[in-house]
Amino acid sequence: MSGGKQAEILFCLRRDAPEKPGGDSGKVYKYKRHLEAKGFLVTVVTDPRELDIRKTKPDVMHMFNMQTPYENYRYLNWALSKKIPFCFSPIHHEKKYMEQYFRGGFFGKFLGYDAYLMLTSFAKEFIKFKSLRNVLAYGSTPLGINKKLVERSSRIFPLSESELVNIRGDVTDRLPSSKVKVIPNALTFGNGGGTNPAPRDIDVMVVGRIEPRKNILKIAETFKGTQYRVVFAGKENSNHKKYCEKFKEIIKASSNLEYLGELNQDQLCYHYKRSKINLSNSWFEVVSQVDLEATSLGCKPIVSAASALFDYFSSPPLRLEPDCSQADILECVENALKDDYQPRLKNAFSNDWEGVTNILINEYNALLGRKEAQA
Repeated sequence: MSGGKQAEILFCLRRDAPEKPGGDSGKVYKYKRHLEAKGFLVTVVTDPRELDIRKTKPDVMHMFNMQTPYENYRYLNWALSKKIPFCFSPIHHEKKYMEQYFRGGFFGKFLGYDAYLMLTSFAKEFIKFKSLRNVLAYGSTPLGINKKLVERSSRIFPLSESELVNIRGDVTDRLPSSKVKVIPNALTFGNGGGTNPAPRDIDVMVVGRIEPRKNILKIAETFKGTQYRVVFAGKENSNHKKYCEKFKEIIKASSNLEYLGELNQDQLCYHYKRSKINLSNSWFEVVSQVDLEATSLGCKPIVSAASALFDYFSSPPLRLEPDCSQADILECVENALKDDYQPRLKNAFSNDWEGVTNILINEYNALLGRKEAQA
């Protein structure tokens, strides 16, 4: 970064990020580490109330995640009132898949998805956060808030061109290319994660929270009693206790299935390098870090059709619709094991976290009238 005043970046995350970390929060703390190494001052807030006690204004605000519009509403209004330029990383799930998933549930019989998101967010304000401070936000729909976020932001950072297409189709087409920059997810394990002394003795690796959105139970039921050795890794979602219990019952009764619980990055790296296939079948997906890192470590990817990562690959990866049958999953695995299925990530999408943060720094510097970062 060029000389002069130390620039402050204020990252604004959802309120449940501390107890429910995810791809957005993980990304922010990786950005933070590399931004601070380049001389930036970085602050992370996880509640709009934290803005009220700030004594200084940041140079740039950076908000995340279209799934929390009523929290972003307060961040947005604060930025506009203080005339602070802000950036937005949408992490946009394609609307047709969200609506399809929601229609299959109990409330889908009575409500549209936007109405459900409004009501559940409103209830959370009172029950969990015990607050009335956000009540005025509920005069706007989730779509209205997200449209305003996209249209009023100084920079938009989709994860892929595919996500950008979905945003323009689902949210707003008033999105000039001049303020859009694709900032891809990075690879944690460089150069394939080192040597691979272990044989690939796991047929299928499945990584993700144990919850309906990830279709974990359907996948377990598909593989129970088959010839495939299948290993699951991921944290149990405490909001779906019965679902998790049923999943663990299937694991316990199936000698070919194994559940490892939540793993750290080094443990995941080890198991990716032992696996032939990495399989994802999520309803809510954008650019899965799991899919990218597993592929970089030699796993053959089977990805969710709800993803927006297809421009990351040099040849199309096999994909499964979230509502696919068990027979579809088994057929896809059979095809993935064939020798001629060898998808690869494009070189342009093989950055480490420092490289991706440098792309972000150049966007911040352009917004602040500073020189570009050194790669």
